[in-house]
Amino acid sequence: MADRTYTLTFNSLTLDTTNLRMDKRGGQEVIDYFFLDDTYTIQDDEIVDVATFRRLLEEGDETTIVEIDGDRTVLKVEIDLYPIHKPDPPTLACMKTHMDGAHCGLGDWYDEIEQGIQEALNQGPEHEWTTGWYASKKEIASARITNAEGGIRIEVSVSDDFDTPGMGERVIQHTTDLETIRTAIYEAWEGAEDDQKDNRAYAGYSILTEVDLAEHWKGCNVFPEPKGKGQVCIDYYIACVSPFDEEFPPGDNYHEWGFQGGSDDVPKHVRDQLAEWAERHKYGDAEGESLTVEGYTIKPWDENKIGKD
Repeated sequence: MADRTYTLTFNSLTLDTTNLRMDKRGGQEVIDYFFLDDTYTIQDDEIVDVATFRRLLEEGDETTIVEIDGDRTVLKVEIDLYPIHKPDPPTLACMKTHMDGAHCGLGDWYDEIEQGIQEALNQGPEHEWTTGWYASKKEIASARITNAEGGIRIEVSVSDDFDTPGMGERVIQHTTDLETIRTAIYEAWEGAEDDQKDNRAYAGYSILTEVDLAEHWKGCNVFPEPKGKGQVCIDYYIACVSPFDEEFPPGDNYHEWGFQGGSDDVPKHVRDQLAEWAERHKYGDAEGESLTVEGYTIKPWDENKIGKD
């Protein structure tokens, strides 16, 4: 939970303004001298517990003077309003023998893990436990399931080839039904992917063209044997959407912006049109759209998943 910022206004207060920090001693002196009445105001109606607020100030949160106006001193105090976090519940024993927890997704657990989760759920809502963070063998995603006071909390974390983070969470009432847990996992996963989209420094596109499939896949072990005409991906285009104008795409898989080299034999005037379209639509208004120039098509990855995993 993130710290929140509160503004405190003190009357007739004299403080040394040099590198002011509300350390334990100073915080105790200040909070003991003033009380929650009209001597000072707190511009947040969530603080109602004076003892808790005093303790939080004593724990040494950073404080800076914002304004001194006559005999009124305004301080900006960054504190965590919430109680000190409890330790995580014990991790299920079944999780300690696997680096991954699930096969292809996050809810298709290995048999012993599924059994361990079911046994833990069967012990009721008062039995606190957590899976800890476990990974998917096939996806760049991980999850954590925690049963504690307040219900079952399901968290999902995702990344991608560009190291773009995304977080999603669902809290549900206690249940013994694994399908309900799975549904919550995939809802949290969807939220994590939405969060990831907001965090991206890039926009990705696939470049496709129609080929003779048998000739294209000749010599490759593809089953069933491809026949006829069809579109295949021949290149990717990576556009920068970072506000920091990054020199290279983040992550380890792509080393330059623009075309990645698979379409070098495409005529330059075609490549220029595809690139211009990608740059013009890179902030998201191309979803569901595409452009075809002389048999070459560009599609955003959000609509055409080829190449994303």
